[in-house]
Amino acid sequence: MLQYKTLLCDYQKWCSTLREVKITWNVCGIKQVLKNVKEKGAKKVFIAKDAEAHITAELVKFCEANNIEIVHVNTMAEIGKMAGIEVGSSCYAEI
Repeated sequence: MLQYKTLLCDYQKWCSTLREVKITWNVCGIKQVLKNVKEKGAKKVFIAKDAEAHITAELVKFCEANNIEIVHVNTMAEIGKMAGIEVGSSCYAEI
């Protein structure tokens, strides 16, 4: 029983610490970025200049309406590198 109480106490301290620390998530791809930005907000959104406008239009509109900083990047390949993936991506966000 003593071991259980110790584990419970450690777990509660850990949860308390997690609440104080703000965790940053990074996501890429229009569907994931849009979903996460709408649900959690974002610090900054990166959008490729060579991405098709009709794909990124909803994201741009949402960011502008909610005062989320938009950074335009030259190519989708650059965003892919930022995200640590081997293919290009139309957008990337720091959540």
